[in-house]
Amino acid sequence: MRSLLSIAAIAASALATSLATADAAPLRRTAAPADAYAQNLAQPFQPSSPFTSANPRLAQIDSQLSQAERTISADRRQGYITASEAQDAREEGRLIHNSALDSIAQNRGSIPDASYNALLGRLAALNQTIEMETSQH
Repeated sequence: MRSLLSIAAIAASALATSLATADAAPLRRTAAPADAYAQNLAQPFQPSSPFTSANPRLAQIDSQLSQAERTISADRRQGYITASEAQDAREEGRLIHNSALDSIAQNRGSIPDASYNALLGRLAALNQTIEMETSQH
């Protein structure tokens, strides 16, 4: 009887240890999201097609962001801007796009006039920043 209890205790202990290890395993991988984030910064802007077709304001923002991406890529290839400057400009483009999506989510699928004008202002500032960086080199 004692041997059955000791075997059951060992089995329960082994099971508890394996479950605890399985739960703790995802906590050890903290470098993967940072690496994925860094890889995402190097990716060019990709417009979101499901929302774009349903929202003309988002389509306009995506169109302007795509044009900015083409300019960034061309300027980077020609050496007018550094990799860091291109990364910063792309990050700002993603922030603008995410702000537009947030506005859509908060306003039942539309971008209010004030938000839309603010986003267009940020796009104009992004384009101006790209031009300034290009003219400095």
